[in-house]
Amino acid sequence: MMLLVSHAFFFGSDAMTNDNRVGMVHSPIKRNAIWNLYQSVLMHKSFAKEFDRCAQTLQSYKEPVLSKEQAADFVLIIGESFNRHMSNLYDGAYDTNPRLRQRLAGGRLFVFRDVIASDNGTTQNFKQFLSTASVGETRQWCDAPLFPLVLRRCGYNVVFLSNQFAGAEMDKRFNASMGFFNDPRIASLLFDYRGTRTFAYDEQLVTYYEQQRKTLEQPKRNFVIFHLYGQHQRASERFPEGDTYFKSGDIRSTLNLSEAERQNVADYLNATRYNDLVVDHIIRLFEKRNAIVLYFADHGEEVYNYRHQLGRTDLATDVPRAKREQLDVPFLIYLTPSYAAVHSDMVARLRAAEGRPFMTDDLPHVIFDILGVRSREFVAAKSLINAQYQAPRKRLLQIKKWYE
Repeated sequence: MMLLVSHAFFFGSDAMTNDNRVGMVHSPIKRNAIWNLYQSVLMHKSFAKEFDRCAQTLQSYKEPVLSKEQAADFVLIIGESFNRHMSNLYDGAYDTNPRLRQRLAGGRLFVFRDVIASDNGTTQNFKQFLSTASVGETRQWCDAPLFPLVLRRCGYNVVFLSNQFAGAEMDKRFNASMGFFNDPRIASLLFDYRGTRTFAYDEQLVTYYEQQRKTLEQPKRNFVIFHLYGQHQRASERFPEGDTYFKSGDIRSTLNLSEAERQNVADYLNATRYNDLVVDHIIRLFEKRNAIVLYFADHGEEVYNYRHQLGRTDLATDVPRAKREQLDVPFLIYLTPSYAAVHSDMVARLRAAEGRPFMTDDLPHVIFDILGVRSREFVAAKSLINAQYQAPRKRLLQIKKWYE
C-alpha cells in the first residue's frame, strides 16, 4: 500500500508538478520508464494547449503598427550553450574570440556585461524571448504576440534559418524541443521564409544563406534570424577537425581534472572559437549594408568551471552558483559603418547601456526600440538601451526563483 501511495505522489495531473516533485524528493521511485511515458503524455497535452493559445493569439492580433526605421536590415543571431565566462570578450582566460575582439577595437561592437537567460533550456527560452510577454507577467508566452509577427506587420521580410530545428524535425509538431515552430498556424504567421535544411557545422548554414540570399531577401528591411548549433553538447562535434586550436594540455584548472575532462574543456573552447568565426562570417555578409547585428545565446553551460560538472542541471534544486554558469550569456550588438554613420544617437545609447543588468525574456523590447516600432506591445521601461529602462533589482527566472 505504501508503495502505491509513493508512486501516486510522482504521478500527478500535470507534468510541471510531477517534475517539481521529482526535483524535491530523493527517492528511487521516480524517472522510471512508466513515469517518463506518463510525463510524455502530459507534456503532449500541455504543448497542444499552448500551441492552440499561441495560434489564436497570433490570428487575433490586429493592431496597426509601424516602424520608424525604413531602410536598415536587422540580423539576429541566436547562439547555443554559450557560457560567457569562457569567452575573452568577457572574463574568459582563453583566446576564444579573436575576430570579435578585433571588431571591438573598431568601436562599433558593443558588449553587454550583465545579461542572463531566463532558463537553462532552449525551448523555454525561445518561447519567452520570442514573446512580447515577460517572465512574471499574468500573461503566458502564448497569450502575447510573438515579435516576428509584429515586425512582419511593420513591413519587414522575416527569414528564419535554424541549424537545429529543420528538416526531419519539422515533422514533429509536438517535439519537446521546438514543436511550436512546426505548427503551420504559427510558423506561417511568423516567417516569410523558414529554412528546411540543417548542416554538420554552423558555417555551412551561413554559406547556404549566402548562396540563396538573392531569393530570400528584399532590397531593404530584412529581419534575418540565424539559430546556430553553437557549443551544444557534444562540443567535439560542433567544429571541423581543421579548426582545432586548443588541446587538452592547454587547459589550466584548480580542479583535479582527468585527461578526458580536460579534453571536454578543450572541445568546448574550440567550439567557442569556431562560433567566433561563424558570427564574424555573418557580420561580413552585412558589413557593406545598412544593418544592425545582435548576437546572444539561448543559455549557458557548465564546463568544469568550479566543480566537476559538465552540462546543465535542475536549477530549481541546484546551488545558487550554478545559475552563474548556466544562465550568464553573451549579448552583443554590432553596427555596420553605414548604419553607425547616420545613427550617432544609437551609438551613444548602446555605449551607455553596456553595464546594465538585463534578462533575455525582454529581447523584443530592445529590437522594437532599435527599429522604432510603434506598438502597444513595446514597453520602453523593458528596453535595455532606453533612457526609461528600469533595471531590475532582482531577476525572476522561469523556475520561479530569483537569479542570485
